[in-house]
Amino acid sequence: FNPYYNYLFYLIPGIATALLQMIVFFMAARSINSEHTNKTYGELYELSNQNIFNIIFGKLITYTLIGFLVGLVIFSLIYPLFGIPLSENSLSFMVIILLFSLVNAMLGMMVSAIFKDEAIAMDMSFVYNSPAFVFSGFTFPMMAMPAFESWYAQLIPYTHFLKAFIKGFEMNTPFHYLYPQIINLSLFFLFGYIVTIITLLISH
Repeated sequence: FNPYYNYLFYLIPGIATALLQMIVFFMAARSINSEHTNKTYGELYELSNQNIFNIIFGKLITYTLIGFLVGLVIFSLIYPLFGIPLSENSLSFMVIILLFSLVNAMLGMMVSAIFKDEAIAMDMSFVYNSPAFVFSGFTFPMMAMPAFESWYAQLIPYTHFLKAFIKGFEMNTPFHYLYPQIINLSLFFLFGYIVTIITLLISH
């Protein structure tokens, strides 16, 4: 969807939002294992009143807010800098940006909980996130992809965010048309949350 026939207007938002996913994911991928590396997890556990839910909530809020702020920078600074027109749905779409940041923060924390070695966690995060821009359908039609790539694309949050972005931000469609993507992103969050809790409980 490129109504202005302007490759700059088309490409910059895609690159910026893909980077948003990677920034939040990579930062969160060091949220828990760094505590083990620095031998501060015990102190963190005591500060949280020995409640892993407090640990998850505290770190999740932090990285989600960072991601949301990056999203605000994209639309309040990068868009005007390149002269990219804003959408009529810019304000309402911030809800999707917040959810997208929340999902990537949670998935990053999940990786951080599973892999206590920070280097391995970052490697896994890179392997998972690096195909996001290409497999999302932004640069190549998903219907023309081989079956495995098309299937794998559904396992990356950016694919579902991009559908919501094109419909809700670029096409200015009513918010209720984004419900399928909101549900999909919520399922990503739920999966990451459950796996993180189980992993932290087992590690104790």
